[in-house]
Amino acid sequence: MLDTPTPSSPPAVARQVSGKLVVGVMFLFASIATGLLWFYWYYHNAPFVPLQKALAQEFIGCQPRVDGGQKKMHRGGPKLLWVILRMPFKPDDDPHRSAQVAGRVRDLVRENLPGDEFDELTVRLFFGEPERVLHKVDANFRLND
Repeated sequence: MLDTPTPSSPPAVARQVSGKLVVGVMFLFASIATGLLWFYWYYHNAPFVPLQKALAQEFIGCQPRVDGGQKKMHRGGPKLLWVILRMPFKPDDDPHRSAQVAGRVRDLVRENLPGDEFDELTVRLFFGEPERVLHKVDANFRLND
Protein backbone atom coordinates (compact mmCIF):
# COMPACT_ATOMS: atom_id res chain seq x y z
CA MET A 1 0.00 0.00 0.00
CA LEU A 2 1.02 3.45 -0.67
CA ASP A 3 1.16 5.96 2.06
CA THR A 4 -0.92 8.93 1.28
CA PRO A 5 0.55 12.18 2.42
CA THR A 6 -1.31 13.76 5.28
CA PRO A 7 -2.25 17.34 4.83
CA SER A 8 0.30 19.46 6.63
CA SER A 9 -0.67 22.29 8.87
CA PRO A 10 0.05 25.77 7.57
CA PRO A 11 3.43 27.17 8.63
CA ALA A 12 3.41 29.16 11.83
CA VAL A 13 3.47 32.87 11.24
CA ALA A 14 6.49 34.51 12.82
CA ARG A 15 5.74 37.50 15.00
CA GLN A 16 7.45 40.64 13.95
CA VAL A 17 8.75 43.11 16.47
CA SER A 18 8.88 46.76 15.60
CA GLY A 19 12.37 48.17 15.09
CA LYS A 20 11.41 51.18 17.18
CA LEU A 21 10.57 48.89 20.08
CA VAL A 22 13.93 47.10 19.78
CA VAL A 23 15.83 50.39 19.73
CA GLY A 24 13.79 51.67 22.68
CA VAL A 25 14.55 48.54 24.71
CA MET A 26 18.26 48.85 23.83
CA PHE A 27 18.31 52.48 25.04
CA LEU A 28 16.47 51.52 28.21
CA PHE A 29 18.93 48.71 28.91
CA ALA A 30 21.91 51.00 28.24
CA SER A 31 20.47 53.67 30.54
CA ILE A 32 19.90 51.18 33.37
CA ALA A 33 23.38 49.66 32.95
CA THR A 34 25.01 53.10 32.91
CA GLY A 35 23.06 54.14 36.00
CA LEU A 36 24.07 51.00 37.88
CA LEU A 37 27.74 51.44 36.95
CA TRP A 38 27.66 55.09 38.00
CA PHE A 39 25.96 54.19 41.29
CA TYR A 40 28.53 51.47 42.05
CA TRP A 41 31.52 53.62 41.04
CA TYR A 42 30.27 56.66 42.97
CA TYR A 43 29.70 54.78 46.23
CA HIS A 44 32.86 52.68 45.84
CA ASN A 45 35.01 55.80 45.46
CA ALA A 46 33.08 58.14 47.79
CA PRO A 47 35.28 57.43 50.86
CA PHE A 48 38.38 58.41 48.87
CA VAL A 49 37.18 61.73 47.42
CA PRO A 50 38.58 63.94 50.24
CA LEU A 51 41.96 62.23 49.90
CA GLN A 52 41.95 62.58 46.12
CA LYS A 53 41.15 66.29 46.42
CA ALA A 54 43.92 66.79 48.99
CA LEU A 55 46.41 64.97 46.76
CA ALA A 56 45.37 67.02 43.72
CA GLN A 57 45.87 70.25 45.69
CA GLU A 58 49.21 69.16 47.13
CA PHE A 59 50.65 67.76 43.88
CA ILE A 60 49.29 69.88 41.01
CA GLY A 61 48.74 67.84 37.84
CA CYS A 62 49.36 64.47 39.52
CA GLN A 63 45.99 62.95 38.49
CA PRO A 64 45.56 60.97 41.74
CA ARG A 65 43.92 57.56 41.73
CA VAL A 66 42.97 56.04 45.09
CA ASP A 67 41.52 52.59 45.64
CA GLY A 68 41.18 50.33 48.63
CA GLY A 69 39.98 46.95 49.77
CA GLN A 70 41.08 43.39 50.43
CA LYS A 71 42.35 40.71 48.12
CA LYS A 72 39.51 38.28 47.57
CA MET A 73 41.82 35.29 47.85
CA HIS A 74 42.86 36.33 51.35
CA ARG A 75 39.66 36.99 53.25
CA GLY A 76 40.48 38.29 56.69
CA GLY A 77 43.81 39.58 55.42
CA PRO A 78 45.07 43.15 55.64
CA LYS A 79 42.99 46.00 54.25
CA LEU A 80 45.00 47.61 51.48
CA LEU A 81 45.02 51.17 50.16
CA TRP A 82 46.59 52.07 46.81
CA VAL A 83 47.51 55.60 45.75
CA ILE A 84 48.81 56.18 42.24
CA LEU A 85 50.24 59.55 41.17
CA ARG A 86 51.63 60.84 37.88
CA MET A 87 54.83 62.75 38.57
CA PRO A 88 56.53 65.50 36.52
CA PHE A 89 59.90 63.78 37.10
CA LYS A 90 61.24 60.25 36.70
CA PRO A 91 60.75 58.74 40.18
CA ASP A 92 63.37 56.05 39.65
CA ASP A 93 66.01 58.70 38.81
CA ASP A 94 65.44 60.71 42.00
CA PRO A 95 64.87 58.31 44.94
CA HIS A 96 65.23 61.02 47.59
CA ARG A 97 62.50 63.20 46.05
CA SER A 98 60.32 60.12 45.50
CA ALA A 99 60.66 59.17 49.17
CA GLN A 100 59.66 62.70 50.20
CA VAL A 101 56.56 62.58 47.99
CA ALA A 102 55.60 59.12 49.26
CA GLY A 103 56.02 60.29 52.88
CA ARG A 104 53.80 63.31 52.22
CA VAL A 105 51.19 61.03 50.63
CA ARG A 106 51.26 58.86 53.77
CA ASP A 107 50.68 61.99 55.90
CA LEU A 108 47.76 63.07 53.69
CA VAL A 109 46.25 59.58 53.97
CA ARG A 110 46.38 59.78 57.76
CA GLU A 111 44.80 63.26 57.69
CA ASN A 112 41.99 62.48 55.23
CA LEU A 113 40.90 58.90 55.92
CA PRO A 114 39.40 57.47 59.10
CA GLY A 115 41.92 56.06 61.57
CA ASP A 116 42.19 52.29 61.44
CA GLU A 117 40.29 51.58 58.24
CA PHE A 118 43.37 50.40 56.28
CA ASP A 119 46.38 48.38 57.36
CA GLU A 120 48.78 48.87 54.45
CA LEU A 121 49.43 51.69 52.00
CA THR A 122 51.11 51.33 48.63
CA VAL A 123 52.12 54.54 46.88
CA ARG A 124 53.03 54.26 43.20
CA LEU A 125 54.72 57.23 41.59
CA PHE A 126 55.12 57.08 37.83
CA PHE A 127 56.31 59.12 34.89
CA GLY A 128 55.29 57.99 31.45
CA GLU A 129 57.06 58.87 28.25
CA PRO A 130 55.07 58.17 25.09
CA GLU A 131 56.18 54.87 23.54
CA ARG A 132 58.99 54.44 26.04
CA VAL A 133 59.59 52.69 29.33
CA LEU A 134 57.30 53.58 32.23
CA HIS A 135 59.39 54.99 35.08
CA LYS A 136 57.86 54.04 38.43
CA VAL A 137 58.63 53.61 42.09
CA ASP A 138 56.49 51.88 44.72
CA ALA A 139 56.61 52.70 48.41
CA ASN A 140 54.87 50.53 51.03
CA PHE A 141 53.82 51.66 54.50
CA ARG A 142 52.08 50.07 57.48
CA LEU A 143 49.38 52.50 58.58
CA ASN A 144 48.56 51.05 62.01
CA ASP A 145 52.04 51.15 63.50
